Amino acid sequence: MTVLRKVSAEKGVDSTDLAPLYHSVEPDALDSLFEHGFDGELTFRYEGYHVTVSGTGDVDVTSEKRR
Repeated sequence: MTVLRKVSAEKGVDSTDLAPLYHSVEPDALDSLFEHGFDGELTFRYEGYHVTVSGTGDVDVTSEKRR
């Protein structure tokens, strides 16, 4: 849900207006990876953004246009 909240805030839309997250990454696998102590970062594309999730739980959202 954190990814959806961050991307929807960045886009200025409701999270229900976004494409399903599983089109970019398997949400359950993402949750499991970090719940089991993954100490790194995972970056993927979603809704025109690069989303980076760190092992600390931080989520960074950067527009593909700004890269």
